[in-house]
Order: sequence, then C-alpha cells, then structure tokens
Amino acid sequence: MSDIRATDRLVNSAMVLTAPEGGPDLQLQKLMQRSGQSLPPVTPVLELNPAHPIIHHLAGLVKDGKSVDTLAHILLDVASIQNGEPPKDVNAFSRRLMDYLAGGVETAGTEAPSKD
Repeated sequence: MSDIRATDRLVNSAMVLTAPEGGPDLQLQKLMQRSGQSLPPVTPVLELNPAHPIIHHLAGLVKDGKSVDTLAHILLDVASIQNGEPPKDVNAFSRRLMDYLAGGVETAGTEAPSKD
C-alpha cells in the first residue's frame, strides 16, 4: 500500500483499494496483465470511510490502547477480495477470521440474555 487516506465517496464499505492519483486504474492493470502487456507496478492506496462503524470500532480500540493488528489484517484482506484478488495468504486470512469470530462468539456467550 502506498498511502492511506479518508474518503467520503464510500457509503457501505469500510475501505477500498484504489489506484494512486495519476496512476492506472487497478482494473485496467489487471486487464493489461491478462492480455500479456506489462505496466510498471503500482502500489494501491487504501481509502477509509471514516463514517463506517468498523472504522469507529478500530479508532476506539486504538484510543483504548488495544491491538488492532488482527482486525486490520482481516480488513485489508477483505479489501483485496473486494478488488478481485485473493488474500496473499489464504490460510492466514482464514485463521485470523476464525480466531476473531471465535472471540466474538465467546464474548457474546458471556452476555446476559436480553429480556424482551
């Protein structure tokens, strides 16, 4: 990743990988590669949606001094998937995702049931 920046163009997504300004679009790069033409490597930019609940959650974790490494890795892999690319290490992505979900399941299991 060449840069990280906030964007207001995202509505439902927490983040997206885009081409740097003035660089070829990421989809164009893929098309050129598939056709056997080469372009100089372009490192994508990570655009964050500051209004998204996941980004708020990450910011809260950082503010509380907690690690965001696992969730950040998961989100970067998801951004790659949304861009049509598999995670660089599918097994590591799966393991991080399952561990993160298991933590949520354990936490959810300790909460008192709601009395609706």
